[in-house]
Amino acid sequence: MCVTIRRLNERLTTIEQDNNNSTVSDSWTNVQQAIKESAKTSAGVNTCNKQKRTANDTISELSNRQKDLRLQIQNTDNEERKIKLRNERNRVLQTIRKTILEQRNEELEKKVQKINEANSDNAIFKAVKLLNQKHYENPSVEDSSGKLVINPNQTLEIVADFFKEKFQNKDLASIASFQGIPRKLNKPFTSEEVRKSLESLKNNRAPGGDEISGELLKYGTPLLHKSIANILNRVFEEHETIKINSGELIAIPKPGKLKGPPKNLRPITLLNTIRKALSIITLHRIRPHIEEYLSHSQSGFRPERSTSDVAWTHKWLAAKAKKEDVEIKITGIDMSAAFGTIDRQILLDIIERIVEEDELSIIRFLLSDTVINTRINGATKERPFMSNIGTPQGDSLSPVLFSVYLENALKEVRTILPRPTNELEKTLPTEIAYADDVDFVGLKFVDTKEGRPRTPKMHRPEQTAMERTVDENPKSCRSAPVGRRRRGRP
Repeated sequence: MCVTIRRLNERLTTIEQDNNNSTVSDSWTNVQQAIKESAKTSAGVNTCNKQKRTANDTISELSNRQKDLRLQIQNTDNEERKIKLRNERNRVLQTIRKTILEQRNEELEKKVQKINEANSDNAIFKAVKLLNQKHYENPSVEDSSGKLVINPNQTLEIVADFFKEKFQNKDLASIASFQGIPRKLNKPFTSEEVRKSLESLKNNRAPGGDEISGELLKYGTPLLHKSIANILNRVFEEHETIKINSGELIAIPKPGKLKGPPKNLRPITLLNTIRKALSIITLHRIRPHIEEYLSHSQSGFRPERSTSDVAWTHKWLAAKAKKEDVEIKITGIDMSAAFGTIDRQILLDIIERIVEEDELSIIRFLLSDTVINTRINGATKERPFMSNIGTPQGDSLSPVLFSVYLENALKEVRTILPRPTNELEKTLPTEIAYADDVDFVGLKFVDTKEGRPRTPKMHRPEQTAMERTVDENPKSCRSAPVGRRRRGRP
């Protein structure tokens, strides 16, 4: 390992010396090659080897043994010998079943151990994830005639065309990577920022298109962190982009949905690790400004906040309704495909009023030149496409940007919500939000249909998107009373 670190540092030192004679893109390519070659030297290449349950050596031997016994039974006419062979084969089959059961119990014990080692805050989430863990398989999709497609290349075309229509709006212009004249950042990136952002990455995560896993950067040398910081600084000093905004799209079927229609697929985007690190740095820089901008009702993707806050608030409302002997009305809106409908230019206009100039430039860079490449196992071609709407999901910054986008729309909505009319209403929270799930609270239902004509004209897409969601997706708007019913009431 020491030899590998020394070689990596030597390569990085050479790259640093040649920076003045090479472009930013070439420097980043050289750093990537140095990382991969060093990892290949120290750890080698792990080839993908899909093992089935019968790959266990003991089970394989027993399986071959019972096959031989079966052939012997079929090829013998001696009844006494046939009975002995059958008895022996039955014992082998029982041993196979026992071994498989022991193997399953061992795997379950390992999962239980991982669950017990988890923190109390995420133990339930980790338990569900581990118990429902499945191997990825290509999605089942239908062609235009309604027939299931088997060919991987045809599957790729159908899936890529479907998500291209969702994530690309031909009527909107793409965001430029840079604005204004090239200049140094007022607060340049430091190797310490890079180190901390990489340390916060989780292990055993699938890499993006650059095929550099988080561990290769996370456990790199201080010189590697310095090289990455210098390259990121040069990006904004020279207004020269590096290709870190591409993502590998993997489509998985939504649970409980019918197989075949592409609309029943959920897109998972694998982003490049360096982009995740840059997003974490940006998030740490803008966090104080974002916390000041967001309302207290928003619990999604905030420090020391979780779904527990939402659950506790609903429990409190139920107790309040029971104590006061009233019904508290809750009108909830869950916007469909909310993250993929954001107008990026409007998001930048909102962010400009909140964060500093450097952070605005970084966010602009992260929202530009986003290319999505659909990945289907067995496909021999690629179908990349440019995405110009929505926030690229897969990093820690995107959900926070969506919360800011939604908060801007909610500020307009709050102006037309009914005001408290008595002391009880003044003690109630007016809204409860977690990411794109928003509940409006009061002693009367918020009528999303009749109330809209009285609202001011909403020209901005984030506001019309909220209205369109209620109009086109009735299931997204739900109303329910909280409180005990009096006797005699229907």
